[in-house]
Amino acid sequence: MSKEIKFNEDQLDCFCELINISYGTATASISDMLNSFATLKVPKIKILPSSELKTYLLDRVNKNDEQFVATQHLVGDILGENLFLIDKSSAINLAKGFEIENNEINNDDVISDIVLEVINILSSTALRKLSEELRLTVFVEPPIIEKIDSITNLDNSFLEEYQQIIIISSSIEFKEQNIEASFMLLTKDESILLIQSSINKILEKL
Repeated sequence: MSKEIKFNEDQLDCFCELINISYGTATASISDMLNSFATLKVPKIKILPSSELKTYLLDRVNKNDEQFVATQHLVGDILGENLFLIDKSSAINLAKGFEIENNEINNDDVISDIVLEVINILSSTALRKLSEELRLTVFVEPPIIEKIDSITNLDNSFLEEYQQIIIISSSIEFKEQNIEASFMLLTKDESILLIQSSINKILEKL
């Protein structure tokens, strides 16, 4: 196993600000699409060994809640995949923003399509902006989605490719509707080191 990569306080603060800018830009795009004002809570960032992902999620997610899990492969300097996790109640709240028919509000296929559309816009816009800020390249492939009955059923076999992961946790609020979601950036160690190096260059200019 490779050596653990750690960010110091300044690096983490800078990265958090870049994430906030990037996902804030993406949230604005979604607001325009839905014609509804949305706000994004300041994201929280944590770097941890990939083997600890399920334990981390079990400490923060009700294991009895159904979850929609979307994954999206990333290529370029930021190599890996984007993992988007949203519980069913939040996904339904998100779907309501699209003014779908009442008889379709609990239709998993309809909800899945909406989540896929939103995550595609959110991640593509956010990662494009983040890569610009970091002076790195990233290309985002179309996402795929599945619904699981519980976070305990999360198939984490894909984690074998990663030593460490970056977890970005936040929530999007559409007026009175609260939508909780977690964004996880799963990257190879060399990509994390590239991100860290880019952050250092930004800090040197301050």
